[in-house]
Amino acid sequence: MKTKKKRNKVTPTQSTAVSTIRVTFEGLLVLFIDKSRTYCDVGILKYAPNHMANLLITKIPKLGAPETITHLHDADMESRLWLDVPRFEAVINLFRNDSVRFVRATDHGDPQDFRWVLDFEGSEMYGVEVEVDSAGFKSILRINDGTFFTQEKSWNRLIVIKDGKEKDIGRVATRIRAEIPLYGSQKAYFSNGAIGTPIELEAEMDTDFGIYVSQIRHNHAAVHGPSESDEVDGNYYNSAMAANVPPNQKIRFARGNEVTPDAACFTGSTGQGGP
Repeated sequence: MKTKKKRNKVTPTQSTAVSTIRVTFEGLLVLFIDKSRTYCDVGILKYAPNHMANLLITKIPKLGAPETITHLHDADMESRLWLDVPRFEAVINLFRNDSVRFVRATDHGDPQDFRWVLDFEGSEMYGVEVEVDSAGFKSILRINDGTFFTQEKSWNRLIVIKDGKEKDIGRVATRIRAEIPLYGSQKAYFSNGAIGTPIELEAEMDTDFGIYVSQIRHNHAAVHGPSESDEVDGNYYNSAMAANVPPNQKIRFARGNEVTPDAACFTGSTGQGGP
C-alpha cells in the first residue's frame, strides 16, 4: 500500500461516543483502502473452498446479552453491501503508533498497529501496485467511516514463497477491527444490495453494535489438527489478486505449524479504492 500522505495519529477507541459500532473482519477478505478516497471496500473472496462467508450484526446492551439484528450467509449476500454513516466528518483512519518502532520480523510493534495487516503491494509482497480481478470477489462491502486497527495477530509466522524461495516474514493480522462512533442521535445504515429498506443502527445510551464479517474454514475453531484441504488458505488470494502476473510468477504461501489463529488465513489489504 503506497503512502501518499502522513495521517494524524488516532487511537482505536472513541470514549465520547453515545454508541460505538465495532466491526470485526476475519478470514479470506481484502480491505481496499485508497487514502485519496473516503471509503474502504471489503472484498469477500469468491474462490475459497471449505470456507463459509458470514455477516452478523448484533445489538449489545451494556447489561444484557447481544441481540441478533441480522445474520447473512454466503447465498444471502448481494454483490454489493453498504455500511454508511451519513455525516460530513466521516473518514477512514488507519491506527499507526509511530512512538513504538514497528518491525514485523522481530515481532516488535504496538499490537493494534494496522501495519500488522499484510499489504499485497508492500515490500514483503509484490512491492508495486497490483491488478485486481473484480470477478474474483463474491461480494463487496463499502464502509465510509471508522478507525481500523489490528485486533488479533497469528500465533505462527507467515512463510512467503517468492521466486521459488521460502521466507519467514513474521506474524500477521488475522483479525482486523474498525470502530465507528455514533454521537448524539446519529445513525448508521446497513444495506444488503441496492433494493430493500436499510437497517438502521441508531445511537442509544448504554448500547453498542457489533458487526462480524468473516470467511473462515468450517473447522476454524479447532486449535490443532489436519486441514480439510492440502491447499494453503492464503494461496486462494491468487484467484483475484495480482491478476496481471502469470500463475508461475505469483507469490505463494507455505504451510507452517497448524494453529489457530493461523497466519496463512490472514486478512489482506491493498492501497486501491476497490476491485
